[in-house]
Amino acid sequence: MQAPKPVLVLLLEKNSYFFPAVRDERIVADGVFRDRLIETSPVFKAVNRWFPSLKRLFYRRSWVSALGQFSKIVVFDVAYKADKSLLSYLHRKAPHAKIFLYYWNMVKDEAAFLREKQLAEACGAAVFHYDRGDCARYGLQFNSIMYDEHIALPDLPPLYDCFFLGFSKDREPALKAFHACLSGAGLRGKYVLVTGGGGEAAFEYRRRRVAYPEYLAMLSRSRAILDIAQQGQDGLSLRVMEAIFFNKKLITTNRAVKSYAFYSPADILVYEEGKTTGREIAAFFDAPFVPYAEEVRTYYSIGAWAERFV
Repeated sequence: MQAPKPVLVLLLEKNSYFFPAVRDERIVADGVFRDRLIETSPVFKAVNRWFPSLKRLFYRRSWVSALGQFSKIVVFDVAYKADKSLLSYLHRKAPHAKIFLYYWNMVKDEAAFLREKQLAEACGAAVFHYDRGDCARYGLQFNSIMYDEHIALPDLPPLYDCFFLGFSKDREPALKAFHACLSGAGLRGKYVLVTGGGGEAAFEYRRRRVAYPEYLAMLSRSRAILDIAQQGQDGLSLRVMEAIFFNKKLITTNRAVKSYAFYSPADILVYEEGKTTGREIAAFFDAPFVPYAEEVRTYYSIGAWAERFV
């Protein structure tokens, strides 16, 4: 029997998040453009401004030359936003493949999103989203986010109780309130914010995105992961996936997590600013951890995620 064709996952950059470490043979993850081209090439910037349809000249050869090998092509929203002609290119060059546009970011600009959706569907792409609320609002198909079960944490001794790393966005006030609550419980947190700013002594500020192997080293030293959800978000974040796949406790502001089958109060604490007390947090850490079932990791594996695009 002939082996099924792999699935191509197109990201903005090849080194995004955990994707360089993916070892699932069914998945080929690649960046749309040559590495760091968007940030560093004045030629690319000029083409982007004046001749956007010519951005295909800067596509990575690795995936362009292999288009005939793929049964499905999943394009992430950030890659599509960087090149609105990408889907039409794929539609012409890979007519045998099913094409999917996948949003794993909340809709912020509704008018721009509706234009993107219309253009994508005109190219024959089915539009999926990781957030059930946005799926209901805009008539999209749902697919949860994912992780690769082959990724392992380095074996490092714990140094802190709870860990957060992410872009600052509007999270800093919530992080300050959480830090005060955690410290009041006699527990230690580590908070790394990617931002141009700074000012909170308890936080570590980075100007550039942290490489994922370094992030995993930080994560391995923490007993729990902190997840600060966006306003109105009910989709699961990558931090929830990491908690599941690495058997870590999770503290999250996403109340929708209680509706998921894997939710257990022994493993997941839904934190509400001004309501959750230090005593509740301390009790959560004192409670024994209950490992996640293997079928949970199977469902959220990147291979199963790819199969759900139909």
